[in-house]
Amino acid sequence: KSNLARVVLTTSGANMKSFDYGVATDLKTLNGVDPKKDMMKIYAQSKLCQILWAKKLTRHLGPNSSIFVNAAHPGAVDTNIFDKSLQGWRWRPILLHIIHYLQKNVFWSSAEGALTLLYLGVATDQL
Repeated sequence: KSNLARVVLTTSGANMKSFDYGVATDLKTLNGVDPKKDMMKIYAQSKLCQILWAKKLTRHLGPNSSIFVNAAHPGAVDTNIFDKSLQGWRWRPILLHIIHYLQKNVFWSSAEGALTLLYLGVATDQL
């Protein structure tokens, strides 16, 4: 048994590109979004929600809690998120060519991208 517990959420720097209202707080707004037009904003909103939930949970647990809640952006990681998120874009073939180059030559591998989140889940001395 451990005296410590962790909640680790994978978020994204894209959270800053959410809708002007930030997070939908009613079903009409939530369901009124066009997924084809606003795919990136929908993704950003979901990541913003994770950050807000982590902050709320941390406040709810209080300063003396042995449960650590973190939301972290793993950085630029070689995944297929761009293949799925660029559907319908006019410049998709050119963008994908550039992105695939960056993925193979600049971005972190999936294993490297997981390291920060893994650290947040298992480190004990530094927390």
